[in-house]
Order: sequence, then structure tokens, then C-alpha cells
Amino acid sequence: MPRYFCTHQCPQWTEGEIYIARVETGGFIVFGDDDAPNGEGWSASPVEYRDDGSILYQLGGLDGDVIFEEYAA
Repeated sequence: MPRYFCTHQCPQWTEGEIYIARVETGGFIVFGDDDAPNGEGWSASPVEYRDDGSILYQLGGLDGDVIFEEYAA
């Protein structure tokens, strides 16, 4: 499964931590949080397609916005 790391601290996620996600139709990712890292309780939408082929995803509306970036191992 694809992995993404959190680039912005929020109570549900730790900045710099890696989370496993599933890519859904329409380019959304579904993933867990610090309490259930392998869960699928959250969904983020793509907000930036970079020249290098990576994508930034954003989940908003909690205590600010959370940004996730594709993690290349």
C-alpha cells in the first residue's frame, strides 16, 4: 500500500510520521491516524500535482489543515 507522511502537525497526526493509505477513485487517499495508524477513518484530497510526479494531499476542517505528501522509500 502507498505510504504518506504528515507535513503539518495536528492532534490526530504527528508531523513527520508515516501513514499507510489506500488510493480511492478520484485520486483521494483513505488512511488512519495516531490512534489507528492502519485504519481507514480519514480521507484527503489531492491539492498539488508536482513536476516530479509526487502529489500533496490535504485534509481540512479539524484544527486547521493537515498536509500529507507521498513517501518514496
